Amino acid sequence: MKLSDMKGSWAGAFGQTQFMPSTFLRLAQDFDGDGRKDLVNSSVNALASTANFLKSAGYNINEPWGYEVKLPPNFRGSNNRSNKKDINYWRSQGITLPNHHPLPDTLKNAGLLLPSGIKGPAFLVGKNFNSFYSYNASENYALAIAHLSDLIDSNNIKVSFFTPWPTDDGGLTRRQNREVQQSLIKLGYDIGEPDGIIGDKTRQAIQDYQRKHGKNPDGRSGTKTYNLLRSNNHLFLTSTQPIIQESKIIQESKDQKKNETKPVSKSNNILWAVGMGVSLIAGIAASLILRKKMPKLR
Repeated sequence: MKLSDMKGSWAGAFGQTQFMPSTFLRLAQDFDGDGRKDLVNSSVNALASTANFLKSAGYNINEPWGYEVKLPPNFRGSNNRSNKKDINYWRSQGITLPNHHPLPDTLKNAGLLLPSGIKGPAFLVGKNFNSFYSYNASENYALAIAHLSDLIDSNNIKVSFFTPWPTDDGGLTRRQNREVQQSLIKLGYDIGEPDGIIGDKTRQAIQDYQRKHGKNPDGRSGTKTYNLLRSNNHLFLTSTQPIIQESKIIQESKDQKKNETKPVSKSNNILWAVGMGVSLIAGIAASLILRKKMPKLR
């Protein structure tokens, strides 16, 4: 690679699939055999290197990343994908595929992922999901890549899940997530430094707090959790600006359907486009592994 190609984002990642320099040195591939591991100008090398990353992260081509499932009525399980259980356990809980068919045997063990709480889409995920997550430590990112790889593999353009995303428990800003974390810390929960990024420790603390207050322990940091903390005088505010109320969120959802949304800034559009581009390439690499069409990596 040329020195002029060694340009990256603020965090140092570079190339078509955004490798960190240490990852490049460890896993980059010269897949086209020209003697250069060029992840900037060669899509073949970028895809092969991304596939090699997933392989090194434990990706198993003989099993899926997971699948969407249907929860039974009044299900009160927790959002904890790290708590892997035998697939027979989930069958015993009344969980099925969205079409009500029994869970397949393609995963031996799986954890439950509820990205938007108990009312939203639900997933059982295996070790391959962890491989996606290791590429970028975000469950939303990993889920997007996993879903995209399925769509590419099946030549499907239907992007929605069977269960729609709920509109009565809106997301929080990073500041508000940090306020949730600071509130939990003041309540005695050990979740580390409040940074506004919701990780496993924060979710587990939210689940415990929800249980103690008679709520379904889905571990979601959304408006319901925020307002639950506030109603119990447990919310540590860093700003006097109130959170968007649930009724307003629902109204804004209706407004969006009427194309009455606020314009998005040009910088946000650029960031979104870059993120989608990286996700698409990583998803294609994952799909190539799924299809078993990637020859043995050099």
